[in-house]
Amino acid sequence: MFNLVLLAGLTTLISPPQSTSIDVAAPIELPRESVVKVFAKVRYPDISRPWTKQSTQESTGSGVILDNNIIITNAHVVNYATRLHVQPYGADERFEVEVAFVSYLDDLAILTPKDDDFFASFPGTSLDSTIPLPGTSVTVIGFPKGGNELSTTEGIVSRVEYMRQSGFRGLSIQVDAPINSGNSGGPAFVGNNVAGIAFQKSAASDSDSIGYVIPAETVVRFIDDCADGTFNDLPRLPLRWSKAENPQLRKRVGMKKEQSGVILAPRSGWTEAETAVQKWDVLTEVNGYAVDNFGKIELENGLKLEWIYALAKAQNISEGLSCVLLREGVKINHKLLLYDKSTLPRLFANDKGKYPSYYIYGPMVLIEASDLLIDNIGGGTTAMFTGLGHPLAARMSQRPLQDGERIILVSGKLLDHSISKGYEQMMLPVIDLVNGRHPLNLRELVGWLENNEDQQVVFEFDANNLADPMHSRRPGVQDMVFDHADVLDAREEMLEEAAIRRHYSKDFESLISED
Repeated sequence: MFNLVLLAGLTTLISPPQSTSIDVAAPIELPRESVVKVFAKVRYPDISRPWTKQSTQESTGSGVILDNNIIITNAHVVNYATRLHVQPYGADERFEVEVAFVSYLDDLAILTPKDDDFFASFPGTSLDSTIPLPGTSVTVIGFPKGGNELSTTEGIVSRVEYMRQSGFRGLSIQVDAPINSGNSGGPAFVGNNVAGIAFQKSAASDSDSIGYVIPAETVVRFIDDCADGTFNDLPRLPLRWSKAENPQLRKRVGMKKEQSGVILAPRSGWTEAETAVQKWDVLTEVNGYAVDNFGKIELENGLKLEWIYALAKAQNISEGLSCVLLREGVKINHKLLLYDKSTLPRLFANDKGKYPSYYIYGPMVLIEASDLLIDNIGGGTTAMFTGLGHPLAARMSQRPLQDGERIILVSGKLLDHSISKGYEQMMLPVIDLVNGRHPLNLRELVGWLENNEDQQVVFEFDANNLADPMHSRRPGVQDMVFDHADVLDAREEMLEEAAIRRHYSKDFESLISED
């Protein structure tokens, strides 16, 4: 066959010109007029100086108008935006929009135009929620940096898999069509329907043609979730799982040679009663799909995906997730208990997209441990904290002991004043006790301090706190004691010198003493 093809090509090269016409397939006409450029003015939080915000930055991204009068883009394109505009392809003006709904785990946002006639003037396009298989041709359209005009790149689907990266959790389509800064939020077409939303490229320096697309299936789920005016997000499973490949491990859980599955256990701090799962339970089926020893299920189209993908198909949290477990070698039909994200107890505040709360007492800027904090300190610092046993890392996966519990810590440098003489800088020290009591959260601590009648206020820190190698002159952890009257007397001077408007964030306004 190869020789015939080569011969045919060679014959074409040496044959004289022919007058016969060649039929060339017409290119697919894509709905370019449904693609928009997103203009955002953003002010990101400054976690080390939470009383202020970073300077205004201007950024651009892409988006697409859908035929149900919705504009879709990425959450990270509009995150912390103070003003947003979109400009449809071919339009000679920009239209102001606002964020209606956002999902940070899906990296999706719905934008609503302030102009009521917007959708009458600019047409939408359709979503195709069929997951494209590897090898499928795909076209990515958007407004990447490097020019002002609409850019079109073509490629194929390389793979489809469940991804956990940069805060994103969910199904992703890897494509070899170039995706660059500014493409984020733009449509990826299969045929003339939107198969997904471009959201990131590979960070590897040698991976110029690896981009990622959020499948239209996820976009449809997000839109349907918001239809009632509230975004609920995917349910959560407080479980951990491991592969079932080792022969001795399989013997321990009662698995026969022909059986497959993954081993489940409750997450740290969760009980078997709360999860309806016992340690050493084996998940063999979920939603009717067999689970292999590496945690994969095979869909009808042949795609193999991590079994957690089944959460996207969960219809009702109260009904749980249908599965088959192997418990001590006996198969049982079972329901895995699901939890709503908003009610799932956690020690770290879920504050993505919000500005941090703070309270200044003496030279200390007090904040709570949160998702925003972890995002800002970066993976390298988090890994160092883990290796050194810093309490932030140690407690990151733990659940609170009671409702509303949060980790309180000191952010950034100590403010400069004589009342902090001799106190060393520490790396995000976690507060354990204040005057012998453990505060439930920052709000409770603010109430204590604003109404304090003790002469001295004693802050005792977690024993695993680390000295700050950039600022500390000697090793060791040091608790802090302040004269309360001195703190109050020095407050205005300290705030003025540091150009801080007030010693608390607005959400604590009702707790602040007028005197």
